[in-house]
Amino acid sequence: MTVKVETAKVSVMVVMGALSISFLAIDVIWRFFLTKEISEKAIFPQPLQRKRCF
Repeated sequence: MTVKVETAKVSVMVVMGALSISFLAIDVIWRFFLTKEISEKAIFPQPLQRKRCF
């Protein structure tokens, strides 16, 4: 019984870690694309205001 509990804990930790890593990657990619768009098009004179939304 204890082995099952341990494996469940490990699997939950792995899932949570994968989720946090994927969210971090999405956030980094999102910010990179936003800054790239802003620098290319130069539509927004103040990029700080746009970044504050996130």
